[in-house]
Amino acid sequence: MNNVTTLPMFKRHRHHGRVITFCKGLYIGTSLVAALVLAGCGGGSTEPEGLTHINRSETYAEQGQYRSAMLEIKNAIQQEPENLDYILRLSDLYLRVGAYPEVETLLGPRLDQQPGEIALPLAESYIGQGKHLSARETLALADLETPEEKG
Repeated sequence: MNNVTTLPMFKRHRHHGRVITFCKGLYIGTSLVAALVLAGCGGGSTEPEGLTHINRSETYAEQGQYRSAMLEIKNAIQQEPENLDYILRLSDLYLRVGAYPEVETLLGPRLDQQPGEIALPLAESYIGQGKHLSARETLALADLETPEEKG
């Protein structure tokens, strides 16, 4: 009973494996092209471009690649020039590498707008430059005195 006869029309041809491999390759290739087209048309990410730069910046900073991190944050600031969070992130990187004059240039003009958030990093940059009086005045302007100093 195990003698099953195969009909000639159901026999596997020797090219059968090649045809299947070709079809798989064609399917994968078509899928890749479709994915690339969707990504190119903006179908990939919905997050703002500035946030993409910030994420890259964080990755670079974690790896100690501060120059690349700063470039990414600067690109984010170009996308959203009024975003204070981006500006403060750049000032933080400047402080890490000791670029104190850059922090002063970046934050000094904005002190009147957001003194509570800008005063501390700006004062830190003044201290790094040896401008202790400017640091003290900046902190006083933002009213960041501790309760012991007020009492």
